[in-house]
Amino acid sequence: MAAAAARPLVTVQSLENDMATDGGSANSIPLPDVMKAAIRPDQVTFVHGQISKNARQPYAVSKKAGHQTSAESWGTGRAVSRIPRVPGGGTHRAGQGAFGNMCRGGRMFAPTKIWRRWHRAVNVTQKRHAVVSAIAASVGCESKLFLDWNLVLWFYLDGASLVGLLATTDVCSNLNLLLCYNEASTIKAASRTWYKTMISDSDYTEFENFSKWLGASQ
Repeated sequence: MAAAAARPLVTVQSLENDMATDGGSANSIPLPDVMKAAIRPDQVTFVHGQISKNARQPYAVSKKAGHQTSAESWGTGRAVSRIPRVPGGGTHRAGQGAFGNMCRGGRMFAPTKIWRRWHRAVNVTQKRHAVVSAIAASVGCESKLFLDWNLVLWFYLDGASLVGLLATTDVCSNLNLLLCYNEASTIKAASRTWYKTMISDSDYTEFENFSKWLGASQ
């Protein structure tokens, strides 16, 4: 937050012949207020832990587990514990303890039920605070060469302008791409070229999923 507040403006560098007409060539833009929000890792951890519980599948042990035998206690005076014991003879199982959670083949203590409270309700404002905090924590980067380095590139993305994008990817291989687009159908051709360059084999399943995520028509 301190680094973001110290730099209220972000410099915008436009590429040559980028065909930008809606302010892409501006020298600087004001830093969004979300970047100046307080960083709350406790909020992010709590909200993430609570929301992740909403995808759990209920589970429980069988109601009959550990009780599928007609065991009864031998009572006192037999020099053995009073735990119920399997009846019969002619097998090692006869005379062994049953039913108890300390017995082999017995039921567990407090058998799990499917009506447990699996899901958690999280306040909308609390979730918003977590998202804002996560975005604010991503501001800035650590470098030994630069004290402050905020870089925003503006360019028109289509099938022909992908050369600059690939060059940037080669130089900054440790950075992920954040694509901001207006028309999904326009960016589909560019993303297809990018996937053909990045994927060596002929499996375009990932690209099809990417296109569906963009909402572009097949």
